[in-house]
Amino acid sequence: RLTPEGYSYPGSGIADVLSNANIVTDTAKILLIGLGAGAMTYYARKEQQWWCYDIDSAVIAYAKNADLFGFVAICPAQLNIVCADGFAALEQLRQVDIIIVDAFFADNNLGGVAALTQPLQDAANSLFLIHASGLPEQEISAVVQLGKNYGFTGILKDTPLYYNSFGRCSLDDFRYPFRMPAKWIFLSRSMVYIDQCLSLTGWELLE
Repeated sequence: RLTPEGYSYPGSGIADVLSNANIVTDTAKILLIGLGAGAMTYYARKEQQWWCYDIDSAVIAYAKNADLFGFVAICPAQLNIVCADGFAALEQLRQVDIIIVDAFFADNNLGGVAALTQPLQDAANSLFLIHASGLPEQEISAVVQLGKNYGFTGILKDTPLYYNSFGRCSLDDFRYPFRMPAKWIFLSRSMVYIDQCLSLTGWELLE
C-alpha cells in the first residue's frame, strides 16, 4: 500500500489524530482545505465522508492522476473534490466533524491567520488540524490565541523528533519513506481528545 511521505507520514501529528478511532470516528465527516497530492486521504475509512477543496484545478488534476499520485484513486471513503476556496465553504464547514487546513495561509497568502476566524466561529463543534510547518512561532501563537477566543485548546506535534544526543534528527527520517520536518496544530474543545494526544510521544500543550 502507498505510504504518505512529506508532511503527513505515519507518526506525524495529523496521522496521530486521523488514525485515532476515539477522536475521528468511522463515520466522521471531514473537510480538507488544500488537496495537494491527496496524501491525507490515506487515513480515510470506508464509511467516512471527505470534502476536499483546492483553488487550483491543475493540482486537482494531478491528484486524480493515478500514474502520478495514487492516494485519491484508492481512497475508500466517499470522496468529494471541489475546485473552490474551502475557507469560503461556510455551509459545508458547519456540517463536518474535522477540518484539516493544509493550505499555506501565512504572510497573507490566503488572508493570514485571520482566514481561520470564520471557520472557528462557524464550526465551533468541529476539531481542527492545521499544518503549521511554514509558520513562525509568532504566527503559531496567533493561531492558538485565536482558537482560545472561541473556546479551543491547542497542542502541537513537531516531527521528526530531534535527538539532542546527536544534535539532529535521525538520518533514517530522510530515507524512504521521506519525512519532512512537519508541525501540526490540533485544536479541540474537548480535553478528552487533547489528553489522548498528549499521552502520545511528541505532543506539547500550547499556552
